[in-house]
Amino acid sequence: MSESRYLTREEASIATGMSIDTLRKDQRDGKLPNCRKRANGVVEILVADLVAAGRLDPLATDAPIVEIVTKSKTERDLLEARQRVELLQAELNNKREQLQRMEEDVKFLRSMLRERKVA
Repeated sequence: MSESRYLTREEASIATGMSIDTLRKDQRDGKLPNCRKRANGVVEILVADLVAAGRLDPLATDAPIVEIVTKSKTERDLLEARQRVELLQAELNNKREQLQRMEEDVKFLRSMLRERKVA
């Protein structure tokens, strides 16, 4: 079984893009039931609780803590959006090629019709 992974409120705020106050509210509302407090008073939040509360990407649970904290949800969303744009750009290029071939076919067919009219 894997070790439970925790983030401080500050780290969780960075990772999720949520304010610390929002995370405190989530804790009060019972959405982060497994929070723990260190001896120095720093509150830690279980990564799995953040995922369960819909505050963190489920794929983040397997990522190194440093990556979870340094790559916010916004950054992951931006990466996904860029990948989607690349995919759509490839589809657009494909459609442009299809359109060009169709235009060439139409041009050929028009020339054939013109030749029939003349004959």
